[in-house]
Amino acid sequence: PASPEAARLYAEGLARLRGSEVRAAREQLQHAVDLEPGNPLFRSALGAAWAAAGYNALAREEARRAFEASAPLRDEERRLVEARYREADGDWAAAVALYQGLVKDFPDEPEYGLRLAAAQTSGGAPRDALATLDRLRRAVPAAAADPRLDLAESRAAQALADAKRQLAAAVRAESRAAAAGARSQVAIARLLQGQAALDLGDPRKCLADLDTAAGIARELGDRQAQARAINTRGMVLESQGDLSRAEAAYREAQEIFEEIGHDRGAAAAVNNRAVLAIREGRLSVARRQLERALAGFQAVGDRASAANAINNLGVIAQMEGDLAVYRSRLAEALAIYREVGDQGSEARALLNLAEADFLGGDLAGADGRLRKVLEIYHALGNRSLIAIARQLQGAVLLQRGDLAGAARVFQEVRGIQSELGEKASVSDGDLDLANVALEQGDFRQAEARAQSALAGFRAVGLKAREADALHTLARIALEQGRTAAARERLAAARQAAEAAGDNANHRFELALDITEARLRTATGEARQAIPALETTLRDARGAGLALPELEARLALGEAEIAAGRAAAGRQRLMDLEKDARARGFALFAQRAGRAR
Repeated sequence: PASPEAARLYAEGLARLRGSEVRAAREQLQHAVDLEPGNPLFRSALGAAWAAAGYNALAREEARRAFEASAPLRDEERRLVEARYREADGDWAAAVALYQGLVKDFPDEPEYGLRLAAAQTSGGAPRDALATLDRLRRAVPAAAADPRLDLAESRAAQALADAKRQLAAAVRAESRAAAAGARSQVAIARLLQGQAALDLGDPRKCLADLDTAAGIARELGDRQAQARAINTRGMVLESQGDLSRAEAAYREAQEIFEEIGHDRGAAAAVNNRAVLAIREGRLSVARRQLERALAGFQAVGDRASAANAINNLGVIAQMEGDLAVYRSRLAEALAIYREVGDQGSEARALLNLAEADFLGGDLAGADGRLRKVLEIYHALGNRSLIAIARQLQGAVLLQRGDLAGAARVFQEVRGIQSELGEKASVSDGDLDLANVALEQGDFRQAEARAQSALAGFRAVGLKAREADALHTLARIALEQGRTAAARERLAAARQAAEAAGDNANHRFELALDITEARLRTATGEARQAIPALETTLRDARGAGLALPELEARLALGEAEIAAGRAAAGRQRLMDLEKDARARGFALFAQRAGRAR
């Protein structure tokens, strides 16, 4: 530095940046740059401060100007300036290589090890980041007490979906940061704890941690941490069924991230909004949002998050009845998760593939994948996702004809989701139990469960799920011979499905069509029901959807018998019984046998 004042500002700014006092660091480094605009080290540090605050565009600009002016610097400084530039530009491979060189040549400098770990996590190699931190602790024992190492470990564990390790490292970081009076680091630690608590099924702790983190962030002017806390709060609200407030939180977080130019954060908020839109049945809206989120993740080199968006695009394809595209998207996402070592997300992709197996009629394949998924989720301690996997296991048991076993699993799942405060999921559990009771012939229990589910879905504003509950109520009424009630409920189900969004769930449309045809059979219009069922059967087969195919074949056999084509109908039901038994669908085999 040419002046002592600039040197002082630079040194103090760096110290504050290392202590995560981002706003104060930025102010001092900006003063240093104002005094000496041509100093590349000042500009590089200022770029790092802007990056820490989430202002990506400003960070890139300062890093670029520093890099372009770095030729006169000594080798170590020039390499540091370039590494920061590559980081700001999203070139994680180049940044990692540069930091690796600095760590090798200057093993006693903890800053380089920390920057390397951060670049590895951001670049999709969190396992490498954990190894880097372990080596740093051994190489520089004095640095082991630095809360930044614990924060870096917590972030890497988060990228691996290892919520237990994420929480433990964040708790250590908070203790050390509090002892040092580093309030900004305390805020980051509490934010990471809250995010881990959400994954571990403790929404109360999550909200308490988020409130603490957001309060400190507002006080210190840390807009990035504030937006991250708001975004995570949206996830808690969504899990509790408060969808309107969840959407508002995601939107607010997105606006803050966009205001500060934090592309990755904005993409994450948009992705969350898309997942919410999928739940509400707004598929075209969700697709647009996911394509935007995917582009944002790819632009910053966040491969794991890009894989999440790809996975979610697959979910839309599944809802539209395209299992081939669903599998293709899942395979693409799964390959990325395995490359970056994200076990939790790998399990989610495997869970979705198990669902694809189930929908396609491969019950054994679904069961095998679910066992692997549950091994991972139990190891990670994620109760919410354990419940989702177990719920699909219950569906497999139901189709295999094990009604008592399915009921036990659904009760267990509902209990977990009730403890976690997941209101919409609890209603899902009621609907699952209603379907079991219906197959058992316990119409009173089925009616009570389905009505409870309907009330729950209406309370949280989920029209698509409300339509499911109404359809189940229509099926119950039809089985009881209450055709007028069945017709009224079926019409209400169609109305709710239309209100859910501009793109309906294809499987649900097929289910409604089949129930409507069965209603016509029950009211003496079997001949009119047959061509409609034949169309539905072709559609289900074309989409590769096993359950609507089997259901349509069963309804078609019943309609043919009712229409006076007894021989053809019984033969169809005999063929169905044999085929269903061979494929493991004992429930359909039993129903076909009774119908004959």
